[in-house]
Amino acid sequence: SRIVGKELSVLCPVSESADPHEWEPSADEITLFQSAGLILLHGAELEAWTAKASLPVARTVDCSAGLKDSFVEIVHPGHSHGAEGPGTHTHVDPHVWFDPTLAKRQAKAIHDAVVAKWPEVADKAKLGYEALAADFDALDKRWSALRERLAAAKHYSAAEAFAYLAKRYGFSFREHLHVAPRGALSKEALDHLAEHVKDEGPKILWWETEPSAEIRQALEERFAFKHVVVRSGESAGIVTGADFFEIHGKNLDRLAAALGGGG
Repeated sequence: SRIVGKELSVLCPVSESADPHEWEPSADEITLFQSAGLILLHGAELEAWTAKASLPVARTVDCSAGLKDSFVEIVHPGHSHGAEGPGTHTHVDPHVWFDPTLAKRQAKAIHDAVVAKWPEVADKAKLGYEALAADFDALDKRWSALRERLAAAKHYSAAEAFAYLAKRYGFSFREHLHVAPRGALSKEALDHLAEHVKDEGPKILWWETEPSAEIRQALEERFAFKHVVVRSGESAGIVTGADFFEIHGKNLDRLAAALGGGG
């Protein structure tokens, strides 16, 4: 929509209540895709439903196809394979857009596909893409300004969504903690977490959704965590009033506060 404005009709059939990672289109929605002049897929293994759907290849664009050299793979321990011991399985982390430089390249792929399909909108699309690219560049500049403080801090994550940020901006997560943002944390659960959290003073725990007050307090008291919510923005454009750049700007505000030193 940012690229073509009102020149073309843009539709995303994912409902506001759906998780884009889990969403599967109905038969009518598949028909809608099949009748579209251009089908834009995020790619990076996000849309598992496409493996079972018949989409017109000539009109389907994987916006992440040119980013494969930049993909992050998540490795999960698997079940035992007899004498060979436990196996593993991997999948691509689909949260490509967390890295604004990669998101800008996805936008360029969209621009190029649109112009190739509808050359009559080339001038409008060029201006739209350039404005969008400038917003991604500004986001990248803000993240880059935090690079030194990010590298100096101790990070843990409560969601496997932030690997592209870590890769791009030169920091790492000590551990991914399997802790939910809601519910109760028993002593046994806290003791289990203690096996994965180093006793090294203040540290930052990244969340994709806001944890409850009880969860926050328990982890602050036991592990000296500072909590920071870094929302993915993956439903921007689906949920009414959710603006991608506003979401990520607020992420940076919260993170800069947690790191200290302004920004």
